[in-house]
Amino acid sequence: MKRLIAAVVLIILVTGIYISSYFYIDRVCEETEKLLNECVSAYNNNQKIETNITELENYWSSKEKVLSIILNHNSIDEIELAIESLTVHSKYPQNEMFYEYSSTIDIMLHQIMEDTVPSAHSIL
Repeated sequence: MKRLIAAVVLIILVTGIYISSYFYIDRVCEETEKLLNECVSAYNNNQKIETNITELENYWSSKEKVLSIILNHNSIDEIELAIESLTVHSKYPQNEMFYEYSSTIDIMLHQIMEDTVPSAHSIL
């Protein structure tokens, strides 16, 4: 009976951790995507983009420590490098590489969300 109680407690604990980490990842990806869209719209309108990109960099830097516990480090590092490249290419007007890196970040964020959604493939 003690083993059964321990097993049930562990299942509840693991399920709770998974659900809370899923919602955390979802919230971080949505906020990052929102900040990225603000950067792209400011870049399209030829506005000052430095504050938007700094805000995006600071937000991602503050969240990457917790995300590294939950997610694969490669995807986090790739997004960080793409944000840094976005910063470099934002200094030049109408640079196609800016749009390339912004779409890369967007794709990586969607991939992270798809990877965290429970499915038969991810469970097995």
